[in-house]
Amino acid sequence: MDLEGFIHQRCRLNSRSTPFNLHSRCHHLPFIDSGTYLKRDDELSWGIPGTKWRKFASLLPFLISKKVRKIILKGSENANNICGAIQIFKEFGFEVHAFLKKGYGKDLGGNAMLNQLLLAESEVTWFRPRDVKGIDQEIDRYLSKQKCSDDEILILPEGSSHTGSLPGAMSLALDIQKNEEQLGITFSTIFVDAGTGFAAQALILGLGILEHPAKICVIDIGGCEENFFQRLDDWGEVLKGWGFSGTVAKEKVRIFKPESSKSFGSVSRQDLDFIHQLAKKSGILCDPIYSAKCLSMVKSLATHFSPPHLAIHSGGQTSLFGFTSKLLS
Repeated sequence: MDLEGFIHQRCRLNSRSTPFNLHSRCHHLPFIDSGTYLKRDDELSWGIPGTKWRKFASLLPFLISKKVRKIILKGSENANNICGAIQIFKEFGFEVHAFLKKGYGKDLGGNAMLNQLLLAESEVTWFRPRDVKGIDQEIDRYLSKQKCSDDEILILPEGSSHTGSLPGAMSLALDIQKNEEQLGITFSTIFVDAGTGFAAQALILGLGILEHPAKICVIDIGGCEENFFQRLDDWGEVLKGWGFSGTVAKEKVRIFKPESSKSFGSVSRQDLDFIHQLAKKSGILCDPIYSAKCLSMVKSLATHFSPPHLAIHSGGQTSLFGFTSKLLS
């Protein structure tokens, strides 16, 4: 089966909307290493990280085809996925209700501020960090009071890790191939960050279908390593059901933890210093949760892998505004 045709078909919207743009540019990044290039998925959308944008490109047509009316979101008030999902689902007329965990900081900024701008009080249920284990029970109670049928409601997994998101997420592999054709090179190593791991798994599967030779280095930001390869196999089975027979060469995949701020959501002085350096020397803004940690690791690891390297800038710069005082101190 042709991957490009499959993705195009799964990302097709109605006649009142053109398809999502799924092509981002790629350029040399000597600040990291002489053999390193940067994939600018951060430029696909200002308010929505590029990897999320790709997921929504196929998830939306899926939800529309299933006649889903209401979306239930759960996660942190600072999450990139929550902020992006609210924007997209509201734009396309879905009802949204979010179950959000309050952050520890007192200052309201970044995605937390945007979420409050986007959501009416009646559209959000708040949880303190110590009460987060009760979110699923609260969602069940909320759903029992809804007039929609079960088929009209979707509880979106964290990271939008959903079957409907998979075709759009795999578009990154296809787009990398187009960048290579434009640049006249083939990347030997590809670096990608991972929260839930879904976007990285989709990239690996897409590259497998395309029989791409690159090694894939996954920078595990969200603690996905324990079940990463099991979930990779699970999504591979979904692809087989769609008619794809590409196998995953797991020996090509390496998983690394960030050198600093190993716990998810934590940000160190080292991360903030890297953001300053990259901005001042290359004019590139990156968020402190994902892309700064990923690109910092690329700088450390690049000499250990054969060039040319490609680092994926997944976006998420809206979270920068939640760290204003720390960045400027």
